[in-house]
Formats: sequence, C-alpha cells, structure tokens
Amino acid sequence: MHHYHDLVRRAVEFDLEEIRLLTAAARTAPPGVRLVLLRVINDEARELVFWTTLLAFSQHEDGLMPPPRPPYDYYPYQEKADSGGAAQE
Repeated sequence: MHHYHDLVRRAVEFDLEEIRLLTAAARTAPPGVRLVLLRVINDEARELVFWTTLLAFSQHEDGLMPPPRPPYDYYPYQEKADSGGAAQE
C-alpha cells in the first residue's frame, strides 16, 4: 500500500508544481492568454482535489473515511421528542 500512497503523493506534487508554474506564467501573460491559463489552473486545482481526496480516503485502515458527524439519532443539545414536551424558558 505504501507504493500506492507514494504514487498518489507524487501526483499531488506534480499538480502543485504545474499550478505554481502556470501561475507564474499567468502573472506576465497578456489578458487573453491569462484567461486561458487561469482556466487551466482551475482544471489543475480540480485534479488536485481529486488526488488529495483519494489520498485521504486511502489513509484509513479499511479504506473508508469515518462518518463526517455522529450517527443521525445523536443530538446532545436537543431534547428528545418523547421526553414530555419542549423546554420552557
């Protein structure tokens, strides 16, 4: 699994380097070319999100992310519906 992580990390590094180089080119480019370069940078940023998400998902032992929040029936600051009514102020 380490080889897989290394490859994904390399892809992240490549995308970051591409974004850095494209940004440097866009700083000095004419407006029309700058717009095209910004679109390419946007595409590279989306690819970077893909690779970092893939890396985050694969870092856990079972390959799955933990749930983003507690189970749906867990609300510590909310009274349960069957507890006899709403809180009075």
